[in-house]
Amino acid sequence: MFALAAAMVLAMGVSSALADVAADNEAVWASLPGDETTEHSVMMDYTAIIEPYYGVMDDAADPEMAEEMRADPEYSSLMFAVDSGSFGYALKDLDGDGNPELIIATMGASDPLYEDMVLLLATSDGQDGRVLFVSTPEEGYYYAGSVYFACQRDGEAGDTTLELENGALKDLGEVTAVEMYEQLELEPIAVPEA
Repeated sequence: MFALAAAMVLAMGVSSALADVAADNEAVWASLPGDETTEHSVMMDYTAIIEPYYGVMDDAADPEMAEEMRADPEYSSLMFAVDSGSFGYALKDLDGDGNPELIIATMGASDPLYEDMVLLLATSDGQDGRVLFVSTPEEGYYYAGSVYFACQRDGEAGDTTLELENGALKDLGEVTAVEMYEQLELEPIAVPEA
């Protein structure tokens, strides 16, 4: 059901939820590449990526639907985001390639597991958004400043630091100390009221 709704939204273009976000953040969107000089917009690059967060937040309000989605591999990482508490997004050109990355991360989580967690990182090549990573209960990502992300794997010795360079992640094979994690400035993601 959710997949059909998401497909309908994508067919219509930018969803009303994203239109509300864009209206609230007009100055941010207007400053992004492509918004003024072409019909293409960075916001449109990320529509397919951010839209499911709105849909899942809305559907998760129904406890029965929420449990079904937690059991469904297609939605489990999105439900992980919802279960982490409040979260928000930032658009920031982290690697200086001229295309801002989309970061979805927790905001003010009370559980230390979720504090400062980056739930999703996506990049754009100026045409399409592409997900670079998504946090799960087994593998969590944290912003470690500049172009670095720490990856913590549950129960494994595979913790590592990733570097974002030209829209791609490179494993540095080093562990970043928890003290180095940073909270990004985020715009809250909230389901618009009907």
